[in-house]
Amino acid sequence: MGWQADITSVVCELDSESCPIHKRALISIPRQQGKTWLARVLVLATEEYLPAGSLIGYTAQSRMSAAARVVEAGTAFVRAGIPGVKVLRGIGGERIEFENGTNVIPISPSDTAGAGYTFDFLIVDELWAVSEMAMGAILPAVIARPTAQIIAISTMGDLDSTVMNRWVAQGRDGDIAYWEWSIPEGRDIFDEDEWWEAMPSLGQSVEVDAIRTQRAGLDPRMFEQMFANRVVTTTQASAIPPEWWADTEGPPEAIPAELVLGIDVGRHGEVSTPAIVGAWTSGGETPLPHLELIDWREGAEGAWLIKRVEDLIGRFRIRAISLDPSGPAVAYVNQIRAMCERRGIVFRAVTRGELVGGVELLYSSLRDRALTHGAAGPFDEAAAAAVRKEMGDRWIWSRKSPVSLSPLFAATLAIEAWSKLQTRPRVAIY
Repeated sequence: MGWQADITSVVCELDSESCPIHKRALISIPRQQGKTWLARVLVLATEEYLPAGSLIGYTAQSRMSAAARVVEAGTAFVRAGIPGVKVLRGIGGERIEFENGTNVIPISPSDTAGAGYTFDFLIVDELWAVSEMAMGAILPAVIARPTAQIIAISTMGDLDSTVMNRWVAQGRDGDIAYWEWSIPEGRDIFDEDEWWEAMPSLGQSVEVDAIRTQRAGLDPRMFEQMFANRVVTTTQASAIPPEWWADTEGPPEAIPAELVLGIDVGRHGEVSTPAIVGAWTSGGETPLPHLELIDWREGAEGAWLIKRVEDLIGRFRIRAISLDPSGPAVAYVNQIRAMCERRGIVFRAVTRGELVGGVELLYSSLRDRALTHGAAGPFDEAAAAAVRKEMGDRWIWSRKSPVSLSPLFAATLAIEAWSKLQTRPRVAIY
């Protein structure tokens, strides 16, 4: 297709010394537009001008995925009748061998990616999934030779995709060779007229009906990332449906004599945002757990947090205090633990599994309208900005957000601690 040929001609531009003009390039494009074929074309085109015996690397979201891409590409080359191509398929030894001794091998997108290799050309498939540590391992493997290039082909990612987002910013500023097809912010991602501008292969290798099927089957946030090719931000699609949050908002409740506390420390830019959420059993007709944002301070330091916790311990019967030692609150674990031990309060430094369980409990309780919560600006903003961070087949809240999520993390810790203290929990984890 024409757009693939245009990109290939630019990537393969050489200077007077037969070295590539563009050392880095990024092609940001929606799914199903032919990026796999583009990668194959680039391998063939660069193999023509690279020195004999060169090494071409291919990395993807996993080594297994990269190995599959290499074997598939080599098979396509053989079927196309390209002379002298050999494909090795053995697990761990997958590669393409060209007649002039140039090899194409898969590499893992890990913190040891590229170790022991020096690449003349490297393709990064789905840059959005490459971590900073992996990129730190990849780049040294492509800077030792004057002919070296690194070309990334990827859809946009999310706020956690820091490598991809930085390359996009550099491309838009003209610092690297860059192509982007996407639906601009402010445009309707479900408007089919917009698809024709954002998808260069629409009507050629992919039909409109195929995109309609994806639209019908995908979560809107996933469709926005994959087919509108936009960075998905927390303000666009919260993990907590707004109607769940609105339906569970309860009347204001005074802090009771007995409660548990969840404590978290977030960041809003460079500013610390500690939050304290209390959980107790509501006094309504149908007793339910109630969550209340007791305090939240933007810019407050650790001394304020410790003093505020001491104040609450002195005024109320705090049955348990819970925090996440894997998060920013780790700096206050020892001080708060010591306070709890002096007062006979249960102190809970939750494990990652317990934090995940707390997220599931809070999420299912909101879904089933099986809790109530107070109204507070930072609390509402955190719920509206909640985004999932996948952990295998489970997930937690992502801390990457344009607003502080410390009230939401504190609420998760509070309801998880509250549930542990109930002899007969009224809220089930699904």
